[in-house]
Amino acid sequence: MRWTAYLLLALGAALPLYGQNNEVIFYEGFDDIPAGKIPEGWLSVGKLEVASFPSSTDKSLHIIDQGSGSGAKLNFDAQKKGVFSVEYSFLRKKGSSGGDVEILYIIGSHGDQPFNGVCVAMHPGGGFTYNDGGAWKEGEQIKDEEWHTFKYVINMDKNKWDLIYDDKEVATGVKFRGNIGDQLDTIIVSNYVDGGTNFEIYFNDIIIYSGTKRPIAVEAKDKLATTWGLIKNPATAASAQHGFRDF
Repeated sequence: MRWTAYLLLALGAALPLYGQNNEVIFYEGFDDIPAGKIPEGWLSVGKLEVASFPSSTDKSLHIIDQGSGSGAKLNFDAQKKGVFSVEYSFLRKKGSSGGDVEILYIIGSHGDQPFNGVCVAMHPGGGFTYNDGGAWKEGEQIKDEEWHTFKYVINMDKNKWDLIYDDKEVATGVKFRGNIGDQLDTIIVSNYVDGGTNFEIYFNDIIIYSGTKRPIAVEAKDKLATTWGLIKNPATAASAQHGFRDF
């Protein structure tokens, strides 16, 4: 009974912030994967594994590139029409270097290769850049050793997308990079294609969903993983560094 009351209270608190429960297309929080393992289904290169960071109950994907390239690639259900959104948390360790390294790309496997669609990359100056119709544009600075939140709102009907970073709208109406082949269906994180860089980064709570309103809860791997405000346990719920908002 006490757990039921807590669940209803949490849902009630989340409803005004997150709105309707849209369809979840993909979700990975990494918590049910043993530390040191590569998530199932991810094609990886270099040093990539699940880590007990920031805690053993709130795990993340840890990627280290020491010059030879390190990253991962994963397919999700193809999106051809309408609007869908991508959200995730990102942390970069101090001392990372190298420019134009993929942070998280959303591309089409049938389009121009190796990159097309929605592309956000790390910049040598310490910030990030985003690709607008083939041209790279400056984004915001990335403070190392801190969690940051990214959100892409992708409109397949208009071939454009909006970028939100740490609750701030950075750009709207951004054009896709290259030819996507009429669909977006692939995640690329970090330096999957080549080397020549040196960095250490973490990803947490990657979610793709239809529409613009973050779902209240996610059904993942036959269990209910509550994700309102990225809540995976009461301690995480109070953490501002893991919060998302709707735009």
